[in-house]
Order: sequence, then C-alpha cells, then structure tokens
Amino acid sequence: MSRFAWTRVSGIAGTLVVVIGCSSPPATQPQATLASAPPATVVAITPGATDVQLVNGSIDNIAGHVLSVSTNTGLVDVQIAEDANIETEGKGTPTDLQPGVGVAITGRPDGSTVTALSIRIIPAGLGTPRPGQFPMTGANQGNLMTNSIVSKFDGSTLTVDAAGQQFIFAVTPTTQITKPVPANLNDLAPGERVLLRTVRDPAGALRASTIDIVGVPLQ
Repeated sequence: MSRFAWTRVSGIAGTLVVVIGCSSPPATQPQATLASAPPATVVAITPGATDVQLVNGSIDNIAGHVLSVSTNTGLVDVQIAEDANIETEGKGTPTDLQPGVGVAITGRPDGSTVTALSIRIIPAGLGTPRPGQFPMTGANQGNLMTNSIVSKFDGSTLTVDAAGQQFIFAVTPTTQITKPVPANLNDLAPGERVLLRTVRDPAGALRASTIDIVGVPLQ
C-alpha cells in the first residue's frame, strides 16, 4: 500500500523562514548537531522579499507532491517541485572533508587537543548556521559544538574557520562522518525531519527546490 495519504491541503499565507537552533543527540557516540537560537521557529520576513526561505520541521502528512510540515508555529504546506533535489544523510569519509565544505563538529577536549567525535557535513543549501564554537549540554556535557567551514585537512588534523576564528581537531579512525546522499520521494514519510529550501511561486504557494532529510533534528 502506498505510504502517501491523500488529504485536502491549503496554502499558508505569509512569508516564512526558519531560525535554526541546537539539539544534543542521545547516542553514546554523539553526532554533530547544528547550533543556533530557539528551535524550529517560523517567523515573517520583510514583505516583498524574494530570498530563498528555509522551512524546518517534521513531516506531518504527504498528499501527492505537497508536504505538510510541522514546525513550532504550526503546519506549513510546501509543494515539491518536479525537479526537486532530495537528499538524506549517509556515511561520509575523510576524503569528503574538502576546503570550503560546511561542517558541524562534535569535539571532545583532551588537554591541548580537541578530538572530533563526529563530523556532520552540512547540506549546501543550509550554509553555516550560527558559525562558532559552543559548549554542549545534556548527554554531550563537556563536549564542544563547532559550526564551521573546512580550511584544510591532512588526513589526521582538520583545520576549520568559524566566526573569524580558526579551530583545529584531531580526526581518528573512530570519528563518525556523515554527508548528504541522494534520496527520492519514496524516502519522505510522516515523522521524518526535513529541511526545505523554498520560494513562493506566482500563486503564492511555497515551492521546495531542495529537500534534506536529516537524521538529527535541525532546530
């Protein structure tokens, strides 16, 4: 049976963007999360703006090529463009850490060294949310979150730039690396966390050109 539920949907008026925040995953080997302000908040932007808008939340319902996404401010209906690029998170390798790539790193301080426990390659459409280095809490208490851009990597030492500062990490064989990999419409299902790059079409509906399925909540 198809996993898509057919329901009647309606557009949501107004221009929407997302403020990205941080979350700490419960896994014993922490995955990188993206840090910023309050979680999954959708707010209005300047009337008439035509910039790409980010919609971040979990899929509530799928009706054909329309996603109903649950955010902290309510449901947002987004049409999926026919040529939309859909990605999910998959296994990355050290060779993916190329200069200019955006990364979210969970690091463990060890004396004068910070070891990268996990490195999450950020979807290109997201940019680098809240660049910088911040202490983590909860299950990641004592670790550091660094949202940054790769400057150089020699196979064992990773140098990144963030907010005008440079940070250095030791990358070991146990460092977990994830990256965006191709997906398709069949990978979209209720409950999945998604990040959508959208614009308004002439009829006023939000249309997604890029959809990223994210394993760790982007908040």
